[in-house]
Amino acid sequence: MTITALTEFKRQIDQEGGEDLLRSWRVNNSTSYCEWEGVSCDIGAPDHVIDISLPGLGLQGTIAPVLSSLTFLINLNLSYNAISGDIPQFPPSLKFLDLSYNHLSGSIHTSTLSNLANLQTLDISYNALTGLNLFHNLLSGAIPSQLANCSMLHFLNLAQNNLSGSIPATLGTLSDLQVLVLWSNTLTGSIPAELGNCSYLVYLELSLNALTGAIPHQLGAIPFVCPSDPLIDGLLNLRSNSLSGNVPSALGNCSGLRMLYLNFNRLEGSIPQELGKLRNLRQLYFTGNYLTGQVPPSLGELVILEELMLNYNMLEGTIPESFSNLTAITILDLATTGNLPETFANASAIITFHMADNDITGTIPSLFGRLPNLQRLDLQGNQLHGLIPAELGNACVLSELNLQRNRLEGALPLEIGQIPSNLSNLNVTAASFADNSGLCGPPLAHLCHDLAKSYSKGNSRLIIAIILCGISAFLTLICCVFAWRKKYGPLAEAKQKFHQDSSKTLSAIRITAKELNTATGGFNEANLIGTGGTSKVYKATLREGLLVAVKKFNWEGNLQKAECFFRKECETLGKMRHRNLVRILSTCCNLEMKAIVLEYMPNGSLEKFLFENEEYQLNWRMLVDISSDVAQALVYLHHEGDVPVIHCDLKPSNILLDKTFTANLSDFGIARLLSPADDSYSASYFRGSIGYIAPECGELAHYSVKGDIHSYGVVLLCMLTGRQPTSEEFYEQGVEMPNWVKRLWPDRYLDALHPNLRLEVEASARQAIEKEVLQVMALWCTAQAPKHRPTSKDVVRKLTLLKSPHRHFKHPTLQV
Repeated sequence: MTITALTEFKRQIDQEGGEDLLRSWRVNNSTSYCEWEGVSCDIGAPDHVIDISLPGLGLQGTIAPVLSSLTFLINLNLSYNAISGDIPQFPPSLKFLDLSYNHLSGSIHTSTLSNLANLQTLDISYNALTGLNLFHNLLSGAIPSQLANCSMLHFLNLAQNNLSGSIPATLGTLSDLQVLVLWSNTLTGSIPAELGNCSYLVYLELSLNALTGAIPHQLGAIPFVCPSDPLIDGLLNLRSNSLSGNVPSALGNCSGLRMLYLNFNRLEGSIPQELGKLRNLRQLYFTGNYLTGQVPPSLGELVILEELMLNYNMLEGTIPESFSNLTAITILDLATTGNLPETFANASAIITFHMADNDITGTIPSLFGRLPNLQRLDLQGNQLHGLIPAELGNACVLSELNLQRNRLEGALPLEIGQIPSNLSNLNVTAASFADNSGLCGPPLAHLCHDLAKSYSKGNSRLIIAIILCGISAFLTLICCVFAWRKKYGPLAEAKQKFHQDSSKTLSAIRITAKELNTATGGFNEANLIGTGGTSKVYKATLREGLLVAVKKFNWEGNLQKAECFFRKECETLGKMRHRNLVRILSTCCNLEMKAIVLEYMPNGSLEKFLFENEEYQLNWRMLVDISSDVAQALVYLHHEGDVPVIHCDLKPSNILLDKTFTANLSDFGIARLLSPADDSYSASYFRGSIGYIAPECGELAHYSVKGDIHSYGVVLLCMLTGRQPTSEEFYEQGVEMPNWVKRLWPDRYLDALHPNLRLEVEASARQAIEKEVLQVMALWCTAQAPKHRPTSKDVVRKLTLLKSPHRHFKHPTLQV
């Protein structure tokens, strides 16, 4: 194997150069490869190559990927040559790698270097590299200033490592740099002003570090516009550091910014009015600083602004009248004083209105009842007085209402206190109105007696008698309704329809938090059937014996993110109906709980069948059927809805199997709905699961339907191989699962199959070819470039032919 690797390396070097620069590298019986120029072997093990040093020989061509098979190689020095092409995988044994002063191009991905656990020195300076992505590793120490020698670098991602020290000022010499991502390290010192020289920078992510000092005004020289790809959002994220000083007014010149996050720092002074020039801004976060003065009216000119967070500062004054222009606003969290104006009467998109713990006076305006998308209204901790407007009952999707610690008075409006059907999502308790001594009526403990006191004693008795009779009649009616519903009601009907595989759902039934608590045994761990990053799924038995799955969202540590996932999953699944998508039966949304009630899948997830059982439990027919079911779901998501939907997290644990082993796609918490005019979007944070996510998603957080196709291809490979993409086996070899399978093609393709499937191949020539076809399709789906991957419709057409008993296939060829 060693001699093969070395001769292949020589062949690729000579192929482009045309000269036999490695003349001593000849295979003969008299000379060992350990005597070849630049090759050194281990004294104790003469057949183990430990060193290849060939600097300054004028070598051309490309580096052969087969070098990764030299598992004892410690030092590789190819510096000062003219080698071009991409940087391939290297063996995990490597400690010293010097590729400086060459013509290498392309990008270095996390997968290229992530297996080099022993690497001590890396020198890739003076090349033509355009990208370096070392996201989510265990890198430590300082960021080397020599990275500036990679003068053609377009993106640099070193996020989620253990890097320390300061950000090198030399990075400011990277004139072509478009993306700089350093979040979640322990970087200190100030932000170098030299970064202002990176005029092509579009994405600057320095959050979650320990940076200090002022924000350099030189950053205002960066327009944050990507001329080659307008879909990339302009981002400046400096949140969660220890930055101080004023907010530079020069940031108002960053015309392409769509997201500006300066929250949770130590910034002071006023908010610059120049920020009103950022007409492309969609998200503006200043939460948790020491900002003073008034909110500048110029912010009202940001007419496409969707999220504005100014809370937990020392701002004063009233809400500017110009905020009436913010008709696209969905999340508003302000720190202000004075009355609540009618400014937001036209803000029909608003979802969250948060003005807690300010010094707001006056009454609650009725405008909140005219906001059709309002879900959360938090006005606690102010000086509001007067009555609660009954118009709040018109806010039909309102789910959270917090008015405690004010000076409100009078009876709670029936439109709120009794929770009518048009406010079925709203769950108010006494805590929602606590510390308002003048309030009375249900659900508060003290009732309103003002009306009774205005009557004489005789009239009071008459009124009491009438009330008692009314209550008695009302209770009788309730008992009758309850008895009728128990026998003929929608839940019993839903149970019957559910078992008949009808399309009827329980979405019209309001299931309370108490019912869910009872149905899951107090969310007992014994009923736990799944766990995710923001939720847990429990098996539950509702009244009438109906089995369901309850997905309860948890927000320990991140309330806002979990709420977002809950809302996103409801919005996405609520608009879709397909036999291969898990159905929402009902929801429970209140201050204490966010939960979705789903169909129960008795056979659990595909992950359970692949990885959690001692034996591989899929046969070939099941595998093809599951593949087809998931592909059909993707066709619906990508092509058949009103707008394309990207799932963003397709993996075996999100593929659920019903009693007939029909696959149902689930978990749409991070799914994304595209507008009809778009075919992709860029996210401000990482979405998806390691091993399944497409390369373009991990590097630039650039998502499209082709990202789902890549994940689907990895799932196919999981079913074919019985292996997980994050297996230690691939880590040790320094290769990703698709490339590992591709290496075995075509002569050893059977080696990639699970032993059970291999036995089926030996028993059936047709199945042998079918498995080849499916393996090639999986590799087609996982092609490096999105444009080379098929569509979900292409996949379904191929699988339809594969399932046809009369269709005969030829041996496929691999072209990816």
